[in-house]
Amino acid sequence: MFRSLMASLVVAVGVCCFASNLFAQLGRYDPYAKPVDDLPPVSSDGTLHWPTYFRSAALEARYQNLWRMGACGGTNKSITVPVEKNKLSIDALPETSVAGRVLQVKPDSLMVLQADGKPAMIITHPAGVSHIEVTGDVPARLLKPGMLVRFLGEIDPQGHGVAPVDAVDVLSNAGDFAPPAAEPGHRVNVIGVVKSLHGKTLVVQTATGELRKLTFLLADEATAHLQTTELKYCGVGDQVAAKGRLYSVAGGKPERCVFASDVEVAKR
Repeated sequence: MFRSLMASLVVAVGVCCFASNLFAQLGRYDPYAKPVDDLPPVSSDGTLHWPTYFRSAALEARYQNLWRMGACGGTNKSITVPVEKNKLSIDALPETSVAGRVLQVKPDSLMVLQADGKPAMIITHPAGVSHIEVTGDVPARLLKPGMLVRFLGEIDPQGHGVAPVDAVDVLSNAGDFAPPAAEPGHRVNVIGVVKSLHGKTLVVQTATGELRKLTFLLADEATAHLQTTELKYCGVGDQVAAKGRLYSVAGGKPERCVFASDVEVAKR
């Protein structure tokens, strides 16, 4: 069943509903956004291949319903021509770049305000192959449960940190580095998932060692360094630059939609 990712999107600065039905079906794969061939999402030269989208999801849904009912045999041009024109080949769109400040964040998209005061939509590839970098420093008090973190620390025999932590890295994955187990009396790179943060008390769950639930105090000015590949770490006001395929909607809000191959976000 078709699920709309964009239909309920409301921009904080008062941007109204989108003018084109295209934006009602941008997002992850759905029944009306299937590739028309078997090309992989990334070609050998690194170019992204996008699935076919439809300018009007409603028109495609009506056509599919007629086809299933046997009411359309694919020969009536009054039906087939509009249906064919309804298809949007993202791969054939011109390349462009866009930059601005983040207005709103979705798991697969960003609404940004450009320097000219106009909004633009940035859409990442539904197969998760867009290159995304979210970097910058934020106060460590903004850490949330579920975040993967890394920091230097030493614990006592009860699993409590012996000194405050003043810097934490927030990661998307641990990479190839196999962290050593946290053992009393040894200062090591602690890698774990944030379980809770109450005031300055940070509790993390690690995957190795006899002591896996560790508790540390954050220093007064502790900083979290973001080095992630997920849009969920973006925030309103962050600076973003992206490049990809441009779909323009004359008179629409936003008028520009970029199907992005690369997205770089710098924390505010």
